[in-house]
Amino acid sequence: MALLAERLGICHGIARSLGRESFRELWRDCVGIDPEALLELAEGALAETDDMYRDVLGWTVRKRLGCSLEDAGRHDIPHVLAGRYSDYGESYDGKGLLALTREFVGAMGLDLRCHGRLKIELHESRAGAHRAAVHPLHVPRDVRLSLDLPTERRDLLGWLGVLGRGLFLANIDKDCPFEDRRLGDGAIDLSWSRVFENLLLDKTFLKSVLKVQRPRDYDILAWLERLYDLRLVAARVIYELELYSGGSVERMQERYSEIFRRALVVRTPAEMYLHEVRKPFHSI
Repeated sequence: MALLAERLGICHGIARSLGRESFRELWRDCVGIDPEALLELAEGALAETDDMYRDVLGWTVRKRLGCSLEDAGRHDIPHVLAGRYSDYGESYDGKGLLALTREFVGAMGLDLRCHGRLKIELHESRAGAHRAAVHPLHVPRDVRLSLDLPTERRDLLGWLGVLGRGLFLANIDKDCPFEDRRLGDGAIDLSWSRVFENLLLDKTFLKSVLKVQRPRDYDILAWLERLYDLRLVAARVIYELELYSGGSVERMQERYSEIFRRALVVRTPAEMYLHEVRKPFHSI
C-alpha cells in the first residue's frame, strides 16, 4: 500500500514539474477530456439507474442469499449474477459447446476455422486454468482459442467474448503491415468480443440456439450484470477524478468507501482504495 501511495505522489510530482497543479490537470491537457463533463456523465448514470438497480438487484440478492442488498458484500455479486448460468442455462461439455458454436457461426455465414487460421484446442479441466482464452501467435495466420472441459455449466459469456476476438484476429488482412495487424487500438477487437457477448441479450438467440426455457428470466440477469458493471465503472471514474485531483491520500480511504457504497450499495472493503485503481484513469 505504501508503494501505491508513493506512486500517487510521484504522479502529482510529475504534473507539478510540468506546470500543472495535479495529475488530473495534466491528464486533461494530454488526452483532451474535460473531467467535469466526465464527472457529470458518471453522476448522471448513477442517478438515472439508482431505483432500478436497488429494486432488481435487491430482489435478486434476497432470493439467492437471503439477505438485504445493504448486508451483502461485493464479493457476493459474482455468485448472485452467476445464477443465470445455473438456473436458466443449458449444460454443455467442451465438445458440445464447440459443436453448438460451429452451428450458429455457420448460420451467420462465417467459417469457424477461418480456413485453417483459427485453431480451437480442447483441454481437460485443470485447477486454476482459464475456461477460455485467445492466443494470437501470428495474426492472422495462427490464432488459437483454448477451451477447458469442466463438467459444470459453461461460462457462455466468457466463451463468446473469446470467440468474437478470435474471429476478428483471424480475419485481418494478411497483407497489412505488422503494426496494422497486431498493434493499435485494442478497443477494436474488444468490440468484436462485445458483439458476440451481446448475443446473450437476445431472447431469440437464447431460445432458438441455446434452448433456454425461460429466456426472459435469463435476460433480466444478463442486463442486471451490465447495470452492475456500469455503476462500478461510474464509481471508479468519480473516485479516480477525485484521487488524482491533488488532495491528501490519507482521506481517500474514507472517500473510497463512501463513493462505492453509494454506487454499489453492497459493502466494499476500504482496504482496496488504492488497489482498485492501480493504473491512473484505467476505468476511463
